[in-house]
Amino acid sequence: MNYCKIKKISRVKKNVNNRIVVDYGDVEQLVLLGAIKTKTEEEMLYEDLKNISLLLKMPLVKRYDGLNSFEEIKALNWENKEGVVIRFSNGYRMKIKFEDYVALHRILTNCSSYDIWENLMKFGELPKELFEKVPDEFFGWVRETRDSIVEKYKEIEKRVKADHEEVMKSLGEGHSDFYFSKFYAQKIEKHPYKGLLFSLKNGKDISLGIWKLCKPEYSKPFADNG
Repeated sequence: MNYCKIKKISRVKKNVNNRIVVDYGDVEQLVLLGAIKTKTEEEMLYEDLKNISLLLKMPLVKRYDGLNSFEEIKALNWENKEGVVIRFSNGYRMKIKFEDYVALHRILTNCSSYDIWENLMKFGELPKELFEKVPDEFFGWVRETRDSIVEKYKEIEKRVKADHEEVMKSLGEGHSDFYFSKFYAQKIEKHPYKGLLFSLKNGKDISLGIWKLCKPEYSKPFADNG
């Protein structure tokens, strides 16, 4: 096939260890997008590409006719599709991405373990969009990350409150505030959460302090391979 050069090929790859926006399932193949004539450097017509596709046993990109405006194209918003590529008469191409794809891409790209932790710390829950129209792999990762952070929070809270009660009982009553605080400080001197215990003793809210201790290592659900 020395009369043309295959310059435009798209690789459709099944989702393994990389960010998932469009789910191709188990499909992994090359798709013919275009070819250039060797002598003239002209781009070949779509009808000619059909023959090359058959010769190479390679699927050819699907063509859509009758779309006349950007608004009309964006309104299609096909499920599980990135968008379409417009080819102008001079060969220039422009990609138009569907709104659902852009929104999902933003969620999958921007979401990290830090984002989940910050939402839990500030609002006590996660945004609904983290669980809507997202891949199962992403949903599972979000849920596991959330549960891990919440579990750690509950463990610290339970231990601090239990240890505080135990210290209070051991000190008893009848001490002045000064000596009571002094003895309390001695009791918790080597406690890993003594700052939280002091706050609890002084009637302060310890929730923010616990959340800060629950900050996870930075991680993302999928590797962004471009």
